[in-house]
Amino acid sequence: MGATGGAQPQAGPGVMRALLPVRELNTVKRRLSSVLTDKERQRLVLAMLGDVIRAGHGAGFVLDVLSADPDVLAFAAGLGANPLREHVRQKSLNAALEWALSTRYIDESLVMVLLPDVPLVTSDELTTLVAAALVHSGPCVMAVPDRAADGTNALICQPPWAIPMRFGPHSLRGHSKLARARGIHWDVCSLPGLAMDIDVEADLSEFLARPSETDTYRLLTELGIPARFSQRAIRK
Repeated sequence: MGATGGAQPQAGPGVMRALLPVRELNTVKRRLSSVLTDKERQRLVLAMLGDVIRAGHGAGFVLDVLSADPDVLAFAAGLGANPLREHVRQKSLNAALEWALSTRYIDESLVMVLLPDVPLVTSDELTTLVAAALVHSGPCVMAVPDRAADGTNALICQPPWAIPMRFGPHSLRGHSKLARARGIHWDVCSLPGLAMDIDVEADLSEFLARPSETDTYRLLTELGIPARFSQRAIRK
C-alpha cells in the first residue's frame, strides 16, 4: 500500500484496527526543545512510533498511520503499517482524526485511536484493552489515561464515530463528557506502559529511569541524553 490515502484494508472479523496519528516532523514535541534539538526530536518521534507499531503487530492489530508527512508515512510503511495520508492537511490532531474516522472507517464496527508517543506499551496491554472493550456489545467508548489521569493515550470507539475527538489538555474528562452526553457506555482502563507518554522533559527523565528494550531507549542512550541530564543537574 503506497502513501496515497486510498482505500485501506479492513481489519476483518476478530482483528482490531488501530489508527496512529503523527503530525509533521518539523512541528513535533516542541516542549522537549530545552533538552533535544530539532533533529533529535524528529528521531525520537520515529523511534516511539516504531515501538508502538511493533507492539501493535505483536497484538495482531491492523495498523494505520495517519500523517501529512511523507517521511512518517514511508517509515511506517517500512515497518508494515498502512500509510494513510491527509490529502488536505488538517488544522489540528483532532480534525485529522475526525477526517480519517469519517472517510476511512465507515465500514468498521470499532476502532482504536492510539497515540504513538507511548514506547513502553506492550502487546499484552493492547490485547487486554481490546478484551475489556469487547465486553460491551453496544455503543461504547473506553479510554486509557496518561499517568496524571488527565490526558487520553488510547481510545476505543464502538462505533468509530461514537464521539468527536477531544485529544489535548484534559481530554479524559472531555471524552467522558461527550460519551455520557450521548448515552454511550464509558469506561477507563489503566495500563502502566500505555500511560507513559513522552511530552515534556520530566517524562523523558522518568522514561530514562526505567531501562527498556525499546528503540526509543536505545536512541536516547545513543544520543547521550542521560549524560546530558546529569550535566544539567550538576550545573543547577
